[in-house]
Amino acid sequence: MAGKVVIYPSANVKRTLGKTMRLNRLNQVELGRELGYTQAMISKLTTGKGQLQFDQVQQLLDKLPTHNEELMLDILHQISGGIIPDIISEKYQLLDAGNLDNRVIAECKQAIEAFMSATDEFGRPRISVADLRDPYEAFYQGYDVIKYLYPFLIAISNYLDCSMQELAQKREQILKQNSYKIM
Repeated sequence: MAGKVVIYPSANVKRTLGKTMRLNRLNQVELGRELGYTQAMISKLTTGKGQLQFDQVQQLLDKLPTHNEELMLDILHQISGGIIPDIISEKYQLLDAGNLDNRVIAECKQAIEAFMSATDEFGRPRISVADLRDPYEAFYQGYDVIKYLYPFLIAISNYLDCSMQELAQKREQILKQNSYKIM
């Protein structure tokens, strides 16, 4: 039986808030003033000693209007309980299109292989499948694609000097106009 879905009320933004502030050319005092918070509260958020509450997310993103996709994904990962994958750390991978493209291609290839291996299981009722290793691997490999694809899409949108959200909305319009038939 599947577990229940939980939405968490807060997120620790210490990994991404400082970088997002630097990219938006705001320091703790300036951001605090814009949000109506003290510098100490912003310091707690950047060091992880304080949690950003769900109802504060939009206000924070509004005050950090550019290069905020990593921050947004970090928050979404935490409040979704992991349904949205965690962003990869720049400690392990440079987060630009030139460094991520080959990694995304490799992850996609692994996912395709895993999906193909699991097709015979997916064609039968779950109760009749004794060995679930292939379906699990299909899930894990698909998840890995998303984990690397999100930062790659952020890198592409930065390269194009557009927001990821803006590009995604344009794509959704095209897909809807074509009744999601584009392949």
